Amino acid sequence: MRFVLDLSDARMQVLLGLLLREGREVSALEGFDFGEPAALLLSPAQRGEGLGAALKRLRPGSMVFAPWAQARLPNGLLWRDLGANEEYALENAYLTAEGALKLLIEHSDFSLRGAELLLLGYGRIASCLAALLRPFEPRLFVREKNEERLGLARERGLTPWEGQPVRLIVGTAPSPALSWNEAARFCCHSLFLELASPPGGLIEGSFFGKTLRAPGLPGKISPHSAAEALLRCLRALAPELF
Repeated sequence: MRFVLDLSDARMQVLLGLLLREGREVSALEGFDFGEPAALLLSPAQRGEGLGAALKRLRPGSMVFAPWAQARLPNGLLWRDLGANEEYALENAYLTAEGALKLLIEHSDFSLRGAELLLLGYGRIASCLAALLRPFEPRLFVREKNEERLGLARERGLTPWEGQPVRLIVGTAPSPALSWNEAARFCCHSLFLELASPPGGLIEGSFFGKTLRAPGLPGKISPHSAAEALLRCLRALAPELF
């Protein structure tokens, strides 16, 4: 079966080369004629009308791989959720956290050593980032609605956030985690790094500091490592294609 890739980020562009090197049949989504069943790989950014049109044109028996929850698919298409592979999810989280650390160092105007930082959400990415930050000895706060995850954050030395002023905020929550008033209280010198896809952890217009949006981070910072992780995931989810 031919692989069809959405080449909207660098990770997919590297994956194209890896598959071709193995002798696989590969095409770019743009320009593919949909005349045969295919294995379609989508990037996190690929949504909307363009995606719907592509799905409708896929032949029955085609596979659709995507890093987000199953959408309504036309009849005859097979779904493969990239997020269902735990090994890939953890590796992707680490690469995202590593990229986030790089962006925090580059875009904050002060040292991370001893800095106060708020994590919005405490899933895989936030827990990886907290671990990477430990050598800087920061004071880490967390806003997490899930009691089990909040308890795990406490065990690892993070403090539940109660409105304390901080200068660094990292958003990993898929929906607003701060009220308008809470976000508006941060000073204009604060930095908010958004890792989640829209709508993200802020209410639009509520934050008056610097905002840096970086969804799909592994493909931007470590495209080769991200592509290699994705290839291993494909082998695990659909060994029949290899």
